[in-house]
Amino acid sequence: MKVYLGIDIGSEEHALHFLDQEGREVQKKLKITNDKQGFSRAAEEIKRLDGTYRDFTLKVGIESTGSYWRNLFSLLNSLDPSGEIEITMINPNRIAQFKKSDLIKTKTDSV
Repeated sequence: MKVYLGIDIGSEEHALHFLDQEGREVQKKLKITNDKQGFSRAAEEIKRLDGTYRDFTLKVGIESTGSYWRNLFSLLNSLDPSGEIEITMINPNRIAQFKKSDLIKTKTDSV
């Protein structure tokens, strides 16, 4: 099963959104602190999903906000030494420009 993980990066906490290939939530939004304890919680959740779903693959979209993304990015790479987790870096400026377009009029990060 393909799981898509969107990560909204913040200075003190990150929001993780897990969706399946149909766009349904795999679990409720997970907020983690930007520290070792928060990263351990994210790693536990990813490992749990890997054990729950057959043929589990993970595609991650992560904002490259300041330097706050770096430690979480390293964690994701350490969870998958064979390189099967696909990570895409997303420029937060492009997200802001997309929200300003006529396509989306909502101001919330979760959208």
